Amino acid sequence: RYDEAEEAYRKALELRPESIRGWMELGHLLYEKMKRYGEAEEAYRKAICLKEDHSCAWFYLARLLSDENIRQYEDAEKAYIEALKYENNDTLIWQELIRLQFEKDGKASRAFEVAKECVARQPEDWKLFNAIAWAFFKEGRGYYLREAEIWACKAVKLEPNDAGARGTYSCILGGVGKGQEALGHVKFFVENRKLVEMYIFDAMTLFTRIAALGFGREALEVLQASPSAEILEPLVVGLRLFVGEDVKVAAEIMEVGKDVMKRIQERQDKVQDK
Repeated sequence: RYDEAEEAYRKALELRPESIRGWMELGHLLYEKMKRYGEAEEAYRKAICLKEDHSCAWFYLARLLSDENIRQYEDAEKAYIEALKYENNDTLIWQELIRLQFEKDGKASRAFEVAKECVARQPEDWKLFNAIAWAFFKEGRGYYLREAEIWACKAVKLEPNDAGARGTYSCILGGVGKGQEALGHVKFFVENRKLVEMYIFDAMTLFTRIAALGFGREALEVLQASPSAEILEPLVVGLRLFVGEDVKVAAEIMEVGKDVMKRIQERQDKVQDK
């Protein structure tokens, strides 16, 4: 059916070759559905030729060029910069440009400079602060993790009711050894079961960190009182074992729970050795 869609787009473009939307839609089809990257690039560039200041066309071209199957990072960066030239307050473009810095050469310093410029332009965009904080948290670099903490804190101050922002902040606080502070925010995160399902590995890592920092009982109580306790049952079991409770569950759950307890103990040993 993709072949039929392609044929329809090309026939329409024969009749209206000046249609920017037509070239964009063809590019999306070729890139996202058919994985014909070279032809997709041609389609996006056709749109740009028709309207050079079309920021969306530059953005999608950049996204294509930065794809793991293409990895033309220098050209991708140039395309993102062109997109920002015409739409310099677009949060998504800035996010992708920052992500590209990590993918391009793994240098957090360049990504950090881009991030600073970005937040300076949009000092009230909590989603941007949250996204940048999360990107640097996932990189796990010491100095930049502290900066990520500042950005995540700013996101929470701007939008205290967002579970995602609270989750980002609590993960970073746990990562920098602030277990008690992380507890104050994680309860908002685990109230959103759907969000926890999306970030289940990060949620489990966060709770093991908080427990290893000496707040195992408190972490357990927060988790048990939340709607996420059911989907994080192995984590609940692991925490209960860690605090010395007698637990009776199915063998497969117990096995995972014991592994969680072991990870907490190993993390705790590392914390105590510092």
